[in-house]
Parts: sequence; C-alpha cells; structure tokens
Amino acid sequence: MNNLELLKVYEFDNKVRYGINTDGGYVLGEINNISDINNTYDCYISAGVGDEESFTRDFINKYNMNEYNSFCFDGTVLNYPYQYTKKISFIKKNINIFNDDDNSNLDFLINKYNNIFLKMDIEGGEYPWLLYINEDQLNKFKQIVIEFHGITNDSFNCNYNNKIKCLEKLNNTHYLIHAHGNNNNFVVNDIPNVIELTYINKKYFKIIPNLNTKLLPINGLDFPNKPYTDDFNLCFYPFVNLEFLNIQMCKINSIDTMFNLNIDNLDYLKIEMIDKITSFKEKEATELCKIMYMNKSDKGSIDIFNAKHNYTIFYQHIFKDIQYNNLRIFELGLGTNNINLPSNMSSNGRPGASLYGWHEFFINSKIYGADIDRNILFNTDYIKTYYCDQTNPHIIKNMWDGEKDLCDEFDIIIDDGLHEFNANVCFFENSIHKLAKNGYFIIEDLIINEIPLFNDKINYWKNEYKDLIFIILQMPSRINTFDNNLLIVKRF
Repeated sequence: MNNLELLKVYEFDNKVRYGINTDGGYVLGEINNISDINNTYDCYISAGVGDEESFTRDFINKYNMNEYNSFCFDGTVLNYPYQYTKKISFIKKNINIFNDDDNSNLDFLINKYNNIFLKMDIEGGEYPWLLYINEDQLNKFKQIVIEFHGITNDSFNCNYNNKIKCLEKLNNTHYLIHAHGNNNNFVVNDIPNVIELTYINKKYFKIIPNLNTKLLPINGLDFPNKPYTDDFNLCFYPFVNLEFLNIQMCKINSIDTMFNLNIDNLDYLKIEMIDKITSFKEKEATELCKIMYMNKSDKGSIDIFNAKHNYTIFYQHIFKDIQYNNLRIFELGLGTNNINLPSNMSSNGRPGASLYGWHEFFINSKIYGADIDRNILFNTDYIKTYYCDQTNPHIIKNMWDGEKDLCDEFDIIIDDGLHEFNANVCFFENSIHKLAKNGYFIIEDLIINEIPLFNDKINYWKNEYKDLIFIILQMPSRINTFDNNLLIVKRF
C-alpha cells in the first residue's frame, strides 16, 4: 500500500473497549482526559448492524444516550436486535450519498447535532459516503470508529485512489488513535485489507500528539475478529513508531524502566556489558549467519533483513571474543519436524540444525541439547541431547540432576523450545542456577504481545537474582515484527 503516512497512529493513552471480545467490539478513546470540553455526545449513530450490537449497548449505557439521540441504520436486516438495547431508533435504510425510501446520507442528523459519535461498518459503503460529505460536516463528528474494507486495492466497488482520498479527508479533521486488523480477511504487504480505525476530532486536542509507540494489537483491548486465530500484528510503521520503540526496548527499558536501576550506582562492568549488548551495528551477514544458514537453522540467514529471524548478527557480536574458548553450551529445542507438536519446524525441518551450527562456530566447545520429541534425540562425538518437557519443573530438575554430563554449569543456555510465556518462565526459573558466572541465558522468539508479560516478570526476577541483568532486544527485520525478539540475561 502506498501513502502509508495516512495510517499513522497517534499517541492516546486513555482507550477502552466496548462490545464483545471478538467481531463487533471496538476500541475507542475517552476524550475527557485530553480537553476541558464537556465529555458528552449529543448523537450516536450506528451504521451497519447485522445481528450483533453489543458495542451500541455498552456505548449507550456509558454515555446515557436514549432513543431520541441514538440511531441505527441498516437496510439489509429485517429488524434491529433489540435484545441488546431498546434505547435506540432503528431506521431501515442503507448509508448512501442521497436520500430516498431505502437510503440516507445522514444529512438530517449532521445538520442537527454537533458532537456525533459514529460507528460504521457497511461493507464498502463507507467510501462513497466519505467522498460525499464536506469538511464542515465531517467536523461535526467528535469520534469515529470505522471499518475500512479492501483498503489495499480496488475491491468493494471503489478504486484505490478514491480510498486514499477518503483517508486524506479524515486526516484533515481527525487524528487516528487506534488501528486493528480484521483477521477474517488477509494482509497485503503487511497491511490488513480490512482494518478497524478509530479517529478523534482534532479540535479536542490542545497540541499535536506524538506518534504511537505502544504495541498493536493491545493485550486486553484488542481481540481477533476470527476467534482462535492469531490476530494481525501491527507493530511496525505506520501503526507504531518503530524508531522510538527500538531505542526504548534496547536501551531505556533495559536500564531505567525494566530494572528500576540507577545508572550512577551500576559498576563499570555492568555498564560496559549493557553497552555491548545494545550497541551492535552489523549490517551484513556474519560468519555465524552463514554457518546457521548452511545448517538449515532459522536463527539467521545470509539475507539478514529479509529473514524470519536474524539473531546471528547479534550472536556474532557478543560471542566473537569467546568463539575459541572451551565452553559448555546448552540449547533447549532441537527443532522437531513432527507437525503435530507445537513450535515445530515443519516436515522439512532439520532436527539439531542449530546444534550443528554451534559446533561449527564454537569449535573447542561442548554442545548439549534437549527436546520434548524423543524421536529426534541424537548423539555424536561432539553433541549430546536429552529429553526435556519445559512445562514440567520435575522433568527439568531430573534432567539437570540425573545426567552426568549436565551436572556442571553452562556458559551459554538458549531457550528455543516452546515459544510460550509460561513455558519460558518455567524453564528459566528451573534452569538459571545452571548458568555460570559471566554466562548468557537467552530466550528466543519472544512474541511481541507477550513482551509486557516479560517486563512484569523481570521486575520480579530482578529482586530474586541480584547478580543478573536482563535486556529485551527487538531485532530489525523487514518481514517479521511478530517474534523476532530476544530476552538476554547476563550473570556477573
């Protein structure tokens, strides 16, 4: 999609969700916190109904609306689903650019009211209506929650250029404060083809807001339109200000926010280590990138910015000075090719790919691994693997205590197993005692939506483990902003 700047989301902290936690619920902004203007709406319009009106019910109850100033339009349904609310006037007409027995252009309401809330989901009908109304009319709308359909192409009976004109018109009078992709449809170059957007009129802002830096979708506010299917990740420009986000995650959170530490009280060694971890600037494929790529590991690729994961540019940076030391290295997760197991590498995966790569890079080190899939365990002269279920503390403990070769501490421990928050926490808390002084414990593939959970957990861990430093690192990638993230733990 061109003209991405038209989808820039602006910072707005006070957001709430009304309606069900699936298709039919929407996120809006509470305007009373950004202006002294009375926080009331004098008219509510719901355009497009179907059989689900939980948002309308919640909105009307919240703002004390009634059937004299609340209106619903839909010419495709026999009647309004009054089980949600009776405090609304149903008008069996479609939204259009003219008025007749079956259509309304909303002029009679726009001319009467000045602080209108509009919820619109009319399957492409939004475009001709937005092209029709003028800027003075659009300024009558205090807040708009609208679902745009086919926004990336010429579908829904509207060409792409006219869709751009609609976005331009809205951006002249309103700030976009929230975006959520409808996962019932598809994405084109990462942009959802059907997308829910929330706009607030610019006149309610005292200053121009900053660009949004909060991750989208937002846990607890956004939910997949299609249940039991992953929501669309929008953690990239124009929805999230990535330039700020990368700095925030790699440096500011690492020292100030995440650990609540005073930099002046950190000893020089810790400052030096934090700087080393967060200052890598590799722009080309490294030796380790090539090694892991040749061994069919997904940790890196020779095309570093178009790879799903590119951890190898970071690993080369922090491991190059110890590459030829005699180390003990352990990695959880061999990369099962059993498609019936979670976090598998597909049927074409090569189990043990990363272990082979580590041996090729750390030529003087001992390499160990573990996995829940017993069928892929193997041993060579330089690699040994074991069974482990990282969701079971007893099995983790039995592995560490029951295997002779695993009794000593490790210089590097990597969790590339089951990429779920609770599983990561379980393995960390039952394995961190195995990390040697100056060693690294790294959790790979942090899902972007789970990073707030890790931040909360780190705030607890920092009090439990006084000799550890924690840093969350979001790796740059053109194709993957979903789980191309690391939690790096360093023991001093």
